[in-house]
Amino acid sequence: MLLRHPDRLLAGVREVLEPVLMPLADEPVVQRLLREVSAGRDRFIRAQEGVLGALNLPTATDVARLERRMRAPADALDRLDEQLERVEARLRRIEGAVTHEPTTSTAQE
Repeated sequence: MLLRHPDRLLAGVREVLEPVLMPLADEPVVQRLLREVSAGRDRFIRAQEGVLGALNLPTATDVARLERRMRAPADALDRLDEQLERVEARLRRIEGAVTHEPTTSTAQE
């Protein structure tokens, strides 16, 4: 039943663990441990990026950068397409106005 409602499960876990873990967060040993784990994670990521670079494979950062670079021209093309549609609509309105104008001719003598 709880697996069908993960939000309820997480709320229950939080309710049970929060009173136990919050006092630990203030302990210097726990704070140092968290800093070391974070630093270890950073070292692991750098090592992973180095290995991927040595294998000539892209990292997640490389892929995200490439995605941004590819999205920029696509977005610019979308904007140009919208502008061209507006210009085309304006030209159609102008053509319609010109073709529906009554012709008046004045004789100049």
